Amino acid sequence: CSIMDRVYSDLPYSFDNFLDDICLYMDIPRITVYTGSPFKLIRVSGKMSEDYELIMKNSEYVNNENYLDRFDKKGFFLLNNVDFFKVNAPDVYEQLKNMNIFSLVQFKTQDLSGDDLLISFESIGKSAPWNPQTIKYLNLLVKTTPLLDIKY
Repeated sequence: CSIMDRVYSDLPYSFDNFLDDICLYMDIPRITVYTGSPFKLIRVSGKMSEDYELIMKNSEYVNNENYLDRFDKKGFFLLNNVDFFKVNAPDVYEQLKNMNIFSLVQFKTQDLSGDDLLISFESIGKSAPWNPQTIKYLNLLVKTTPLLDIKY
């Protein structure tokens, strides 16, 4: 995989390029990245990243207890359809719908300095190809994140 080759090479490879390459090669419409405690939006990548202000305004869902409780012990969460939150957490549902998110795959990890990160791979407006192979590959890519120098 060319992304992994770039991560492990001695050549400079920025976190922004890493995210852009994932969007391009895996046909993912948008990736959002959050850091801190509580989580704050720090990056938006992909062909559906142009509405940064709208995303920023609706990104508080990642700090909602009803939402955070959905992650497994390894820091993984798969949401196949945002309608799941209509009843369980209506405020989360509204924020996801406002950002036009249909489904997502998210991973919690850490950066080079040990700060918490939440990386969200998002399907915009329609169903996404979240098959098991895609999820395994995204997980592998997320595990390389601590090797990258992320500038905040």
